[in-house]
Amino acid sequence: MKNILVIGCGYIGSFVASLLSNSYHVTVTTTREANKKELEKKFTKVCVLNTSDTVKLQHLLDETDAVIVTVAAKDRSSYKPTYLDTANNLKAAIESRSKPLQIVYTSATSVYGDQNGAETTEDTALNPSSDNAKILVDTENTYLSIQSDLINVCIFRLSEIYGPDREIKKRVLYYENKSAPGDGSQCANMIHAKDIANAICFAVEKDLSSIYNLSDDERITRKELYDKAAEKYQLKQVQFDPSIKSSFLGNKKIVSEKIKKTGFNLEYPHRQW
Repeated sequence: MKNILVIGCGYIGSFVASLLSNSYHVTVTTTREANKKELEKKFTKVCVLNTSDTVKLQHLLDETDAVIVTVAAKDRSSYKPTYLDTANNLKAAIESRSKPLQIVYTSATSVYGDQNGAETTEDTALNPSSDNAKILVDTENTYLSIQSDLINVCIFRLSEIYGPDREIKKRVLYYENKSAPGDGSQCANMIHAKDIANAICFAVEKDLSSIYNLSDDERITRKELYDKAAEKYQLKQVQFDPSIKSSFLGNKKIVSEKIKKTGFNLEYPHRQW
C-alpha cells in the first residue's frame, strides 16, 4: 500500500486526503499547530510542517511514495512563499533521492492569461497577465525541472473551484449590493472540488505524469452563470460594471480532453446549482 503525503490540507487538500485514506496510508500537513487537533479528528497522521525545514521535509518524503501539493495562498501577497518557495524547498529535499516518487501539484488556469475567448488546451502558449500568475508559471517550471527517471511530476491546472461551502449561489449573494467586475462576457470556467479530488486520486492510482487541465464541460459566460443561479434561488440579478477590472484574468474556454483520454471521467461535467 502506497504512503501518501498531502502538503496543504485546506479546502482541496482535505477532500483529497479523505478520498486517498480509503486506499492508502495518508499523512497530512499543516503549517499551524492550532490546526493540528482539528485535522486529527479526520486523519490518523497529521504533521505540523513548514517546508522551509527541508530536513523534516526530507524525513517525511523518505517514507513517501507520492506527495500531493495542494497549498493555497491566503492572499495575493503570499503567492511566492506559498507556491514557488514550497516548490524549491521540495526540490531541495529530494535532491539525493534514490527511489521512485510521484509529485502531484495543483496549479491554476490563470497561467494562460487572456486567450480572447479561444479554446485553451495544455498546448496553448502561456500568457500570464499578472505577477502572481507569473509566479505560478515559475512554480510549474520548478516542479517540471524535478522530472526524472525516478520522479514523476503531474500538474493539474484548475479552473475556478466550487463545491460544498463554495456554492455558486454564494457568488451571486456576494454581489447583491455591488456590481461585479467586467461586462460578464468572459467564459466562466469552473470545476467541482470533488472532481479535483477524484482526478488526483486517479493520477496516484495510474501514476500519471504530464500537465492536465481540469474544467467541467459547461460553456457559458459569467453573466449567464450568475443569471441562472439568481433565477434558481430567486435572488437579485447581478449587475456588471465594465469600468471595474475583472479578477478572472482573461477570457478563455478551458478544454479538459487530455485528462479524459487517460480514462478519467468527471463526476460533475455540468454545474451543480
